[in-house]
Amino acid sequence: MSLAARLSAWFQSPTRLFLTVALWLVSLAIWRPLAVPDEGRYTDVARWMLRSGDWIIPRLNGLPFLHKPVLYYWIEAASIALLGPNVLSARVASLGAALLICGAVYAVVRRLSDAHSARWSVLLLASCPIMVLGSQYANLDMLVAAWITVTVSLAALACHAEPQQARWLWWGAYASAGLGVLSKGLIGLVLPGAVFVLWALLEGQPRRLWQSLSLVGALLLAAITLPWFWLAEQHVPGLLHFFLVVQQFERYTEAGFNNAWGPWFYPLVMAIGLLPWSLIGWPAARSAWQASPTSPHRNLSLNRLGVAWLLVVLVFFSIPRSKLVGYILPLVPAAAVLLGPWVARWRFRRHAALGGALLCAVLVGIAAKTQNNGATSLASALKTQIALSDVVVFWNRYDYAVPVVLDRPTPVLVVDPWGRSSRALPDNWRRELVEGQEFEPASGRSLITPSQWVQQMQAPGAPTYWIWVDQALAKSEPLLQNRPIVQRAGSVVVLKVAP
Repeated sequence: MSLAARLSAWFQSPTRLFLTVALWLVSLAIWRPLAVPDEGRYTDVARWMLRSGDWIIPRLNGLPFLHKPVLYYWIEAASIALLGPNVLSARVASLGAALLICGAVYAVVRRLSDAHSARWSVLLLASCPIMVLGSQYANLDMLVAAWITVTVSLAALACHAEPQQARWLWWGAYASAGLGVLSKGLIGLVLPGAVFVLWALLEGQPRRLWQSLSLVGALLLAAITLPWFWLAEQHVPGLLHFFLVVQQFERYTEAGFNNAWGPWFYPLVMAIGLLPWSLIGWPAARSAWQASPTSPHRNLSLNRLGVAWLLVVLVFFSIPRSKLVGYILPLVPAAAVLLGPWVARWRFRRHAALGGALLCAVLVGIAAKTQNNGATSLASALKTQIALSDVVVFWNRYDYAVPVVLDRPTPVLVVDPWGRSSRALPDNWRRELVEGQEFEPASGRSLITPSQWVQQMQAPGAPTYWIWVDQALAKSEPLLQNRPIVQRAGSVVVLKVAP
């Protein structure tokens, strides 16, 4: 028996299929250190939640960090508690979310097409760069993409199920939408809802909109989402306005945030991120268009679902000017739903899968090799020398992963000429910290000016300071000149100031 035949036989079992995919994703996820800023930021928020015991308010350097809801941090904090602080525990939420996406896609394609197509939809997901890289990136994008995928899949399955089973599937869809809201906000409900509405209209089945309404489902959604929002608002008044208005609507509609790109951005991201499968997108679409409705293995309902899913996600995220690659992850399952059945009967599918897997491994290796982690590597090198009583200082910078590596129990000092309100600051680390200070001024003592640092340093019993600073600034800033450089990495140096 050939290798290809043996692999085909191995993947006939769903258990072996998903076990292989899980081992594949985990093995790639442990290659590289935390990427900055995102992985360092979200991992430190989760680490702080675990260390502080405050499971209600996410915090960055001890300050409220209210950009996103809390579910991701709960998962990551729990994984850190179980596995310790390391790159694998930091990525457990994203890895689990990727497997959840694969499971949901497998279920809906198997139900609306066949098991062979479902297996190849999963293998397509496991061998395209955007899915593999997203699964090993410690941020919230993969988690919300998973709940959106589960919600859409359960809704589709409910429409093709017996009434008794459909009721449970609808309840599950509402619950997963609630978990999506608790992961990243309103898109967890809005996107799958819009996909379902468009799919029902494309199917010529508007009555499905009424069939989808469920009082029990709505109560489940409310029970999952409302308690945290209510508790968080009690702890930090103004959180709901900041989260819903500033972080949801203003970030979507205004142009003052980072990463402004045109409407061409996401089509290009998908063309590259879905390699090698994007190369067959056109012939697959043409084949599906030309086939008759009675062709074997052609399911118009599945195709319409994939088209509705793709259009809603692509249009929704192309409207705002602020765009990040991870935002488009909910579109990847739609591509698998559309391409999987065609790939399952393409003669070169095994070659493409192996080529895609090799491309993913190469890209992960390149990322690990070229990742700029100068400040983080300094933390690793100096960790044993920095006592708990010493004070870590960031001067005109904030290195998100450094507190994670040092596992600091207290906030680091951040020296900068503070004074402007968060609204007057650009969308960067300064704005994040000042927003937290504005919500909770008593926790903002870690944000100090250079003159305040001098006063602290000259006070009786002052501790030893370890200062992360750009090398050029260390030479030009009078307060730092002639301070001994302990270690350097790239453009970053660490100074030690002892009493």
